[in-house]
Parts: sequence; structure tokens; C-alpha cells
Amino acid sequence: MVARHLSPGSRKLLDERGASWVDGTGSAHLVAPGLLVVREVEPEAGSDAGAFSWSPSALSLAEALLNSKSPSDVRTAEIARLTGWSTPQVSQVLGAFDAEGWTAKSGTQRGSGATRQIIDPSRLLDAWTDAITSRAAERRFAERIFNDPMQFLTDQLAPALDEHDIRWAVTGWAAAEQLAPFATTIPTLQVYVEDLAFRGPLTMLMEDVPIREVQSGGRIEFRSAGERLLVLADRHDGIRLASTPRVYADLLALGGRGQDAAQHLREEVIMRNLRPLARRVTSVDMNAWDKACRIRLKKRIEKELDDVPTVYDSGAWSVSYWLPDATLQLRELQDALALVEGDESGWPVWWVPTRGGFRPELRNGALECWFRDDATGNYGHSDFWRATPDLKLFLLRGYQEDGITGNPGTTLDPVLPVWRTAEALLHAARMARYVNTEKIEFLARWEGLEGREIKAFTSNRWDFAPGQIAHDDDRAVFVHLTPKEIAQDLPSVVRSIVRDLFEVFDLFDPPGSLYATEITAMLNRNKSGVHG
Repeated sequence: MVARHLSPGSRKLLDERGASWVDGTGSAHLVAPGLLVVREVEPEAGSDAGAFSWSPSALSLAEALLNSKSPSDVRTAEIARLTGWSTPQVSQVLGAFDAEGWTAKSGTQRGSGATRQIIDPSRLLDAWTDAITSRAAERRFAERIFNDPMQFLTDQLAPALDEHDIRWAVTGWAAAEQLAPFATTIPTLQVYVEDLAFRGPLTMLMEDVPIREVQSGGRIEFRSAGERLLVLADRHDGIRLASTPRVYADLLALGGRGQDAAQHLREEVIMRNLRPLARRVTSVDMNAWDKACRIRLKKRIEKELDDVPTVYDSGAWSVSYWLPDATLQLRELQDALALVEGDESGWPVWWVPTRGGFRPELRNGALECWFRDDATGNYGHSDFWRATPDLKLFLLRGYQEDGITGNPGTTLDPVLPVWRTAEALLHAARMARYVNTEKIEFLARWEGLEGREIKAFTSNRWDFAPGQIAHDDDRAVFVHLTPKEIAQDLPSVVRSIVRDLFEVFDLFDPPGSLYATEITAMLNRNKSGVHG
């Protein structure tokens, strides 16, 4: 193990496992047959080596970062609003995190375009856990006879805490049961209670429930908590849960089976959320597939429309995906396309029509479908798509905005790329589950952007500043994905893709809430009457 700086806890863990390590301070522990080298280097006076220390603000901000559902687009102002620390303090701490190699700047150096990525979530979690577990909270223990701890928590303790106006959050076994079930039983309850209520109000609550206070070993453990710990709590089915990294650290401190539950929570929730999407600028296979499909469309336009003007002339967007570990026979492929077809919008991606003249045809070894009549005037329905037995899919469509405004090539509605990208990702995830594969390669491309301006037409939920105009003409984004990543946090996955498109428009950065809001509206379209 080689690192810039290894904390004492990390060194101890590596030593216990017989692993060799060396860090940037010059310290080392090298083990080989017949050889042991141990070198401990103390920082010189005035030296910066190992100078990072866990201040209250650093602990709070690291917890907020680790509790995120995405490793991308960390913004100083958003973190400041969430945690209550000042913007300058947040900026200073994040700079220290950059120096430790846990985060890194991206985008512009300053202003609204400046963001950070969590580039080493595992090491950040380890370092934060070491620091947080060394600061034991004040505790009070209580005893109560009950058969089902979760039922007691839900039916009696949680309502009593709310009735007494006590801020609280569950951690440990009960929280893990909600976040990532692991244990068959919940042996004890651990509950954080706000500092101000930890004496008189908590005593009154124990008398009212009732539960009996004991010196130690009770099945209920109350822990004193500050404001910034509780602000990260979130409700799940009526139960307020401490942040996921806090639950992880508390489980780890329990030892025994608690450590197993902690590891399960780490892998199933924390690391899955914070694992950056595997991403490359290009993919040889996907670029070749994209190019071949565009050539097919061009030939059909020349042959079947006499090369007359089409809706694609003012620009078009396309999505492609490939499931490299699976294949289907052509008839199986047609059946699969019909089965995984979505209903998120009124005109689904890769729609399989059944009427004559519109049905997919076998052309050049692929199922091919082109709404030819729409290609000369119906921008939002001008689909051309292809699908091959090796599960490569391609879809190209004109910009719906061009048909709404009557001035093709002048605007881009930022809501529509969010909807269409989400639809395509959901289609890919359903197809991947259908053929039982975990690998998805996904390519999104937008062309004909230059001169377009950001304007909202399809939703009255947003009011964007005028004058955000594209100065590049095209943008493509390629990512590796899994069906689980798409299912667990679709808004973050969509954001990681379309942000490259939005940057073309003078570094346009819509509110973070736009993604979840619009994707929820899309998924509830049939209930809400929102039209896509």
C-alpha cells in the first residue's frame, strides 16, 4: 500500500493483516521472507507533513460528502447550505481534502461552474471513520422488555420522541435494517438525541414511555448529538435515520457482527453511491456502431426522399447502447424489444409499431425502423432506430423544440434531454435485466447545437436566465453502467451524462433539484397529466 499519508488507524489495520506499506512522510513497514523494515518518521517542526487534522467542520463536511448519492458535482454553496458552515470555511476544508487526494476540482476554478469530484471515497471514509470513532458521544442507557425492537421503535419510542419535540435519529442495528438489511435480529437500539434535550426532556420521555434507565448494558442506548449530525438525518418509513456513513462508523465500533453489518452497508450503499461511473471520451465499438447507423439513415434519405430537406437538418440527438456479454436471435430480439418497451412518455424510445408500413424490417442484418413520413416535418416523432442480435441499439430523433417554436435550430429545452436520456437508460436497464447481464455501454450525442439558446417550453416549473447560448455544435458522452446503478439513482446518472451537453451553453448549470423533479414527473406522467 502506497499513499500520501496513512492515518494511525490505517497503519494499524495494515500491520494486523501483514501488509507492507509506505507513505509520503517517509514512514514504512515492509515485510518479506526473512526481512522486516520498520521506519517511523516524526514530522519536523514547522513541517507540513501530516499537518491535516480533523476539525469539527472537516468531520461535518466529510460526513455530508460521504452521505451523498453521487460522487460528482460537489458545490461549495450547496454543502454550506446543507451543513450550516460558512462558504469560506467549506472552501478551506474542501481545499484540504483536495490536498489529501480525497477530492479534486473540476469545471471552472471559481464561480457557479466550479465543482469537485469525490475521487477516493474509500480512503476518505476510512480516515473519517478513524477520526469519528475516537470521539465518543455521551451516552445514557435504558431497559425495556419487548419482543420486537423495531416494532417498539416504530409504535412507541419514535412517536414519543416527536411528541416531546426532541430531535433524534436512529443509528446502529435498527438503521442498518432500513438501509441494507443484514442481521436476522436487532439486539439493541441506538438512538441519537439532540444535546439540548439530553438531560431533562429525555428523562421525562423515559418516564412517559415508560423505560427504565440503567447504568450500562441496557437494550436501548441514547447518544448525545449536535445539530450538524442531526441535520443529515433522513426519514425512512417514519423512522429518522442518521447519515449512512455515521451508521457505518457506529456499526464498526460495535465490533463482532456489527463489523460484518458495517462492511455490508459500506459495499451495498456507500461505495455504490460514491463509485464514479466508468467513463471514457470515446469507445471504438460504439463510435463505429454510431457511424454505421448514421450512414444507413443518410442512404435511406437519399434513396427514399430524393434527398429533400428533413427535420434532421437543424440538428438531432441520438442514443446508443450495447450489452457486450449477451446475444439474441432476431426473432427473440424483436420479442425482447416489445417486452422492454417503456411507457414513461407518450412516444417511447425504440417504439415497436405493429401496423403495416411502420413495423421494423430486417435490413442489413439488423432490425430497422424509420418513421419516414415524420422525417420531413414532425420533429418529435422522427425516429430512426436499429437493433442487432449482438444487442447494439441506436436511436436518432430531431429536436422536439424545433417543432414547438417554429424556428428550428434556435432553442434547447433542458428538460427534454433529461427526460429522453432517462428513458433511454431505463430501456437499457430493462433489456440488460431481460438478458441477465450487468454490463451496459451507453453513448449519447447531440448535434446542431451552435446558436441555440436555453429556454423552457415543456414545463412551467423552471425559469432560466436568457442569453445562455451554445458556441459548440456537438457533444458526445460515453459511459459504462450497470442496471443496478441506473435503478438506484437515476437522477445522478442522468446528470453525469447531460451536464456535458449543458456546459456548451455558456457553462449552463440547472438547479440540482431539476433532475429528480423532472424524472419523477416523467415516471408519474400518467397520474399527473404531464406530457412528454
